[in-house]
Amino acid sequence: MISRSSLCAAIIFFMLITAAACSRVEKPAVGGKGPLSLQVAEGLASPNYHKPADIWMAAHMDQLNSGRMKQQECLGCHSEPDNFCNKCHLYIGAKKIIVQKAVL
Repeated sequence: MISRSSLCAAIIFFMLITAAACSRVEKPAVGGKGPLSLQVAEGLASPNYHKPADIWMAAHMDQLNSGRMKQQECLGCHSEPDNFCNKCHLYIGAKKIIVQKAVL
């Protein structure tokens, strides 16, 4: 039979291992740190409709779904979604943006 102290030690060990495995991932942010940081070229200004950025990030799909904007308009600046769009999409579990490369 397992002693009470051994059982408590096993539970504490399991909780520590679980906590260590669940590291916190930093939220994607312009100029942030970590693998999901968003880097914007120096001197590149955001369009006015991107301001405030936190509202834009939450509501940009409304613009696309309503037809007020097309994905191609976004790709003028965000031509490589894996370096920008998909970092946020990965963070929140949204569908990945895939851009078909032109075949020459």
